[in-house]
Amino acid sequence: PLKPHRLNLLYPVGLPADKSCSCSKNWYQQNIKEKTKGTKNAVRMKYEFRKLCQLLPKKDRRKYFWTCYKGYEDFFTYDRNISKKRWRPCNLKATNELTDCCLVGYFVHRFANVKVRNFLNSKGVAVDERALILSELIQFVWRSNIRTKEEKKVTVFIPAFELLKDFKDWIQE
Repeated sequence: PLKPHRLNLLYPVGLPADKSCSCSKNWYQQNIKEKTKGTKNAVRMKYEFRKLCQLLPKKDRRKYFWTCYKGYEDFFTYDRNISKKRWRPCNLKATNELTDCCLVGYFVHRFANVKVRNFLNSKGVAVDERALILSELIQFVWRSNIRTKEEKKVTVFIPAFELLKDFKDWIQE
């Protein structure tokens, strides 16, 4: 009963059959060395999102937003096919400026801070890391068109295989 309505309008997509892109901070450090250079996996991730942006109708070409770890935005925007103006921090909350957007790019897979998690565990408080990560993703996606009265499909691009799987499972629950 607490689940939001209209989940059928969410369309999560990722990199086809690719488990090598985790989108963790460590993955970024290993795969993106400069703003113009990245590994084959990193370039493919950017290319697939760019293709989704180009599939939007011409009048909606700027109706998307995306996130990655701060400091790596230049890698995605270097060739100017993905706008830096459409970048938002991954912990974005409480804004209505993106409700016209029908494409969301989520290029992060954050984890609980190890020190905080260990502290909470020592006090007997269990941290559900899956729920924490998923709730942050859902909060980010909910800045989009999904919460308006329009019946528009919202495509959510999640290259991190495990996070994509968890998001799909959550939608189906």
